[in-house]
Amino acid sequence: MTGTHDTLAAFRDAMDKAGIVPTRPIDPTRGLVRFDCKGDRKGRGNGWAILHIDSAVPRGAFGNWREGSSHKWAAGESARALTDAERQALAEHARRRESERLAEQERAGDMARELYRHSGPAEPTHPYLVRKGLGTTGLRQRGRDLIAPLIDADYRLHNIQRIAPDGTKRFAKGARVTGLFWLAGGGMFDHGNPNFEPIVIAEGVATAAAIREATGFGAVAAMSCGNLLPVARAIRRIIGGRPLVIAADWDGATVGNPGLRAATEAARRVAAKLAIPFAPGADRASLTLAVDFADIPRNECARLICAAKGVARG
Repeated sequence: MTGTHDTLAAFRDAMDKAGIVPTRPIDPTRGLVRFDCKGDRKGRGNGWAILHIDSAVPRGAFGNWREGSSHKWAAGESARALTDAERQALAEHARRRESERLAEQERAGDMARELYRHSGPAEPTHPYLVRKGLGTTGLRQRGRDLIAPLIDADYRLHNIQRIAPDGTKRFAKGARVTGLFWLAGGGMFDHGNPNFEPIVIAEGVATAAAIREATGFGAVAAMSCGNLLPVARAIRRIIGGRPLVIAADWDGATVGNPGLRAATEAARRVAAKLAIPFAPGADRASLTLAVDFADIPRNECARLICAAKGVARG
């Protein structure tokens, strides 16, 4: 363990000296990884690194795709620029890893689709639904777990989220998540027919379902704040210029309020409106609570969502 730690430290030191500094901790020993570099815009993923420690002399490589820089490193040696042949080998390795990752996702998706096919109607008395005050629309059930199907813009199911009676949530292991969403209901896909109804994107299943029930608008769940932007981009491509609202979770108990931050960024990137689960003028800065639109009365939920968009309830 000590040797591995020292090797990682030396590798990261070489990256630092080359000016390729990740904004978050990375583990290049598990294969080729991409990451944001200091000085890059968030989400660019221009940095890359890979490190092999299971050989007599640990070796690795790292670089920045935007700058076109690439460096080879070996324990006990200084980093040097990659040769053309080494660049090609690394690119082939990356393609092979990506192909393997996509194949694994597809296998996991097959399992998720099979599980969904063998699930039954959700029970209205399920403890999670009762606690949240929600109906069963868009949900199935297998055993004691609710099943929320996660689809892409073509309505293809790639994953599921299992929701236990105590609210514990799990995705199908290894299946795709990015860009997928749960459809709570509403006319999102108009199939060429005129439709000007707003679409609302929330984080979780309960939040999206509560918004759908409160407003009657189409609503989807991105399943996490990190997936808000990919889902918002997918929905924007589907609905074109129709009104779009991002309903933020207020993560006041978490440093940096990631729910609000991610929702604000997603709204900015796709020209959507931002809704926050507090009345305008509330002293939000002093709040240290975790609040979403499923936690507030339905009439208040509807009022705030409609106010964010500037529409009246039909």
